[in-house]
Amino acid sequence: AVVSTQSTGFFVCGTSSDPLIQGALRSEAAQHGDLLVGDYEDSYENLVYKTIWLLRYAVERFQFDYMMKVDDDTFLNQNLLFDFLYKYIKPNYNTRTSVIT
Repeated sequence: AVVSTQSTGFFVCGTSSDPLIQGALRSEAAQHGDLLVGDYEDSYENLVYKTIWLLRYAVERFQFDYMMKVDDDTFLNQNLLFDFLYKYIKPNYNTRTSVIT
């Protein structure tokens, strides 16, 4: 049986060359604490850098069993995902820890 669930979600983006957008990103990050701004310019061409930056950031700062990157056009049913993982993948675990972005 699963005793507890802990998951953490973040929004991830890169920097902007536009000072107004960059200021808004800093303000948003400070206000809500759930925005991670990487050291790369945010663009479609830099999507690989964004993913690598996210993986490195998570591995260096968190301990977790699973990590999942989800785009903004995706719905994730965490309960079904956790139930599947702990029933079929790691059935002997009794806690859930994840980082979801």
